[in-house]
Amino acid sequence: MNISEINNSDPIYGKLYELINDGTIQPYFFEGVATMETIRKEDRKEYFANYKAGFSMSVDGREISSHYGSGSPEISEYLKRVVPQALELGFLLDCLVYGK
Repeated sequence: MNISEINNSDPIYGKLYELINDGTIQPYFFEGVATMETIRKEDRKEYFANYKAGFSMSVDGREISSHYGSGSPEISEYLKRVVPQALELGFLLDCLVYGK
């Protein structure tokens, strides 16, 4: 990717690209942002009101209790396209697994 491929509608994006590209700043994003962007704005309140977290409890390596939770929303086509670009640019993702 080069600077001509970046949307330069605002000069700040070109400057950010330069600072990322030359290692001056280390970019990262929180995977929760991807979750939020995947859920339509009008559906977010209901999704989070009914959200159930997953967990697993083990003793001596044996699982004694677990719940898989609500699961993840489906990743949007937009995010499927731009997240790999962000990772290629050097953005760090704050979790070990992205998507399905």
